Amino acid sequence: MTSLNDFPFIKQAALEMAHDSGMIDREHTEENFFKGVEACIFADGVYEKDLVILNDWLSSLSPEDFTTVVCGEQSEMKEIAKGSPKNIEGVPLVDLFDDIFNYDYR
Repeated sequence: MTSLNDFPFIKQAALEMAHDSGMIDREHTEENFFKGVEACIFADGVYEKDLVILNDWLSSLSPEDFTTVVCGEQSEMKEIAKGSPKNIEGVPLVDLFDDIFNYDYR
């Protein structure tokens, strides 16, 4: 069975995003956060091959670009994300981070 640990760069990106935005605190632990991330990335309509492609793309970024994509200023983030892979419908795979950010972790 596939888990979040199979996608270390997606996991790292999600964790950095959570710490940067204050999503993890006394009420929302890393453990609960990662359960929510798994719910997002393994939801219907998200394909494992797309996760592999996204994870590989994240791994190819410089540390600076990685941080910008995850926690940067929106216009800089979008500029780097232009080079991100897309799914079969043409949607940038980095849009998955919007789903992770907007998930209800309660």
